[in-house]
Amino acid sequence: MTATTEIQFRPIAAGDGEFLLEVYASTRDDVAAAMLDGAEKSQFLQMQFNAQHQYYQATFPDARYQIILFDDVPVGRLYVDRPGNEIHVIDIALLPRYRRQGIGTRLMSDILEEAARTHLPVRIYVEHYNSALSWYEKLGFVMVEDLQTHYQMQWRSSPATASE
Repeated sequence: MTATTEIQFRPIAAGDGEFLLEVYASTRDDVAAAMLDGAEKSQFLQMQFNAQHQYYQATFPDARYQIILFDDVPVGRLYVDRPGNEIHVIDIALLPRYRRQGIGTRLMSDILEEAARTHLPVRIYVEHYNSALSWYEKLGFVMVEDLQTHYQMQWRSSPATASE
C-alpha cells in the first residue's frame, strides 16, 4: 500500500446486496456451510446474511453502514454505531484479497484515535473462532465477557477512562 492509496467510504445502497453477501460469505467458516455444497451452501449463506443484515438494521438504526473503497474499488464493509457513550464497531470485514495489507489497521486506528479524542470506549463482538481475534488483541482490545459463541471486547484509551 502506497502513501497515495486512498481509503474512502460510501453509504450502503439497495444495489449493494450482492457485494455485501460476497463480503459476508468470505468471513464465514461455519461447520454447516462447510458441510454443504453448491446451491445449498449459497442458500444457507444468503439466509444467514439476510438475518444478520435485518438484525443490524433493526438493532442499530442510527449506525453508519458503509462500503469501504480502496482506490475507488469496493473492498469491504464497515458498520459503526455511536450512541454517545461508546463507539460500537458492529462489523468490519474485507474481501480476502484485501486483507493483511494494512487497510483494516488504518480503519481501526482512525476509530481508536476518535475514541481517544472523545474519551469513549470502543466495543466489538468477535466470534471465538475468528482469525482476527489476535489482531484485535494487538490493537489493545481486551475481552470483557465470554458470550459462549462470541467475546465482547473493549478498547479504552487509558486506564483513567476505565473507571468511567
